[in-house]
Amino acid sequence: MRKQPYKVEKEDSRKLMNKDENRNDQVPLDASSRLEEATLEERPLEKLQRLLFKDNATAVIDSNKNSVAHKTQLETLQVVDAVADETTSTSVAIEREKRHFERHVDESDLNFERQRQVLDSLDCIDWYFSKYSDTNVKNETRNGPISLFRLGWKQKIAQKVVELQRQFHSHLQQSCSSSCFTTDQLLTLLCSYWMDGICELPDYHRQAKFLRPIYLAHIVNYVLRCRQRVMRNNRMIQSAEMESTNMLLVSDNPNYKDQGFTRPRVLILLPMRNFAYQVVGTLLELLKDSKSIKNYPRFEREFEEPSSPSKDYNSDKPWDYQELFQGNTDDDFCLGIKIGVSVGLFSDYYKSDILVASPLGLKQWMEKEDLETTPKYAGADVLSSIEICIVEGADVMNMQNWDHLRSIFERMNQLPKRLHGADISRVTARALEDKTRFYRQSIFLTSYIFHGLLSLWRMYCHNMEGKARYVCHYGRGGNTWYNYPQQLDKQDKKERSGVVRRQTWERIPLKYYHTSSNHNSNENNNHTSIQHSMIARREFFLEILSRYDASNHHFFHTPTLIFIPSYFDYVQIRNIFYEKQKAGEWTFGTFCEYSSEKHIAREKKALEQKSKQFFLMTERFYFYYRERLAGISTLIFYQLPEHGLFYDELVNSWPTLSHVLVLYDQFDALCMERIVGTRLAHEILNKSFYLLE
Repeated sequence: MRKQPYKVEKEDSRKLMNKDENRNDQVPLDASSRLEEATLEERPLEKLQRLLFKDNATAVIDSNKNSVAHKTQLETLQVVDAVADETTSTSVAIEREKRHFERHVDESDLNFERQRQVLDSLDCIDWYFSKYSDTNVKNETRNGPISLFRLGWKQKIAQKVVELQRQFHSHLQQSCSSSCFTTDQLLTLLCSYWMDGICELPDYHRQAKFLRPIYLAHIVNYVLRCRQRVMRNNRMIQSAEMESTNMLLVSDNPNYKDQGFTRPRVLILLPMRNFAYQVVGTLLELLKDSKSIKNYPRFEREFEEPSSPSKDYNSDKPWDYQELFQGNTDDDFCLGIKIGVSVGLFSDYYKSDILVASPLGLKQWMEKEDLETTPKYAGADVLSSIEICIVEGADVMNMQNWDHLRSIFERMNQLPKRLHGADISRVTARALEDKTRFYRQSIFLTSYIFHGLLSLWRMYCHNMEGKARYVCHYGRGGNTWYNYPQQLDKQDKKERSGVVRRQTWERIPLKYYHTSSNHNSNENNNHTSIQHSMIARREFFLEILSRYDASNHHFFHTPTLIFIPSYFDYVQIRNIFYEKQKAGEWTFGTFCEYSSEKHIAREKKALEQKSKQFFLMTERFYFYYRERLAGISTLIFYQLPEHGLFYDELVNSWPTLSHVLVLYDQFDALCMERIVGTRLAHEILNKSFYLLE
């Protein structure tokens, strides 16, 4: 690759030096010959730089006669700069990665209490730095757009990432400055500086396809570098054994400590098989040019979209629902990927480099290992050496069972119960000292940020390099259907634009925030707990229901729909309505995620006939079904939905709806920003009563 430009440039330099022999400032030919002989043993790149910047600096370039030579010189200079930049960026990336994994960490230097206080105050894009953080990451944000070729990746992989990004939404690439960030550049910084991060993607279905090649390239480059290091050390150890070298000296060398207790280094958690099909497909796109793929027909058979789907999602469902639930929606799977001479799919988990799994599938496999292996509770051994953890679709996991994900992070990076054939002499010091969790990089991709995600991020992600969080600032209208006009039909958009609802927002009064142990304590100290917020919300809701008069209906218009996001709150409210129904006061129906199709059809018929006064609905039910219930007159939000689109859909779906009542407090700030916008949300939070029309 370097010989051809070197020969061309040497001939051009000779022509330039022979051009004008009468000039006094020209270098003699014999001096040029001596310089050329002195640099024969240099590397071609160094010799080319010397010829370009020394010999040609003294030569006179005639723009009329030697324009071709000058053009060749500029092109060669660009090639030299590109090669030099690639070599420099690769060495910088490898040195940064080496410094990250070989640095000794003292747990006392990581102030977790200060970390929680700083993370609670983060606004928009901000950083949390520890004692071991590289603060140059902020300087990177001021230097303009970040090139993928500066990250130390292999050139073929970087080019493949650019090609894949051009296929998906190239219009999302924007410039990066100190005041304007994009999530793709934030993710690039996280991958480069080995920091933990949360990326909020309001336009998830478009942005996720654009971001996947970035973190997958980061994973592939790291796995390949680890494999090359292990193979190089294997050859050196074999040569030392053949030369009868003292193996004790070899085992004590820190350069040979290149392994963990188990082989898997990367964990990718995804909610459903259709996510895994797209992620693994993108991963194979990055590797298929250089490696063959094993068991790919089986992967297509088990993860591809079924030939006869049970439901028709292209009928009247919203576009994001169709994007999310198209394909195979099974949430129980676990896949091992081994990267060697070829890419092996469905490899043994303990012999894999990458694990792609759902929280449910991985937890069930771990529980099975806990019971069937000896010693017991050894199922988490496969996660003992995880160094990169990617969680994509955290918002979807929140609608499944968040406890599965919490249990996985709780058992990650623990000392294993068995060795699984590991060579202790080559296990890294961080693994032996049970400090792998301080080196693990955790990245979350989600459509919206919620309290469960922030809690998991604070409790189980302790990367010594620090953390970064990207929270979108929404404009007027928040993350509603109006932000996606290209996805709406003209008739549907016309109907939504003409709907005007009376919306009443009532903040829960401070008098309802109290504790059972001390009712006379300071009110300002009592409403800072989510548990107290749940109790206060329920009591205030019961007071609102007491305004309902069964004879006059002066406050509500039947039928009334009560939207309850949390299933635990739903169970408590349902029990209260059961008691009222037994007393003959109210009649009600229920829509929850555990309802059967017969039950849903029966409740919809009761709604059409207006035979019941109240209907309870959970957010998970609406997430999985997106039912447009006809005949609703009043809508009560027991709590704001965490997904911003749901509020707009519920308010604007029914033409018979006349009044919307919303209960909120300070813990609904994140949800409120996604619904009405950041600026209006701050105004509403500062008032006890707000009316939107």
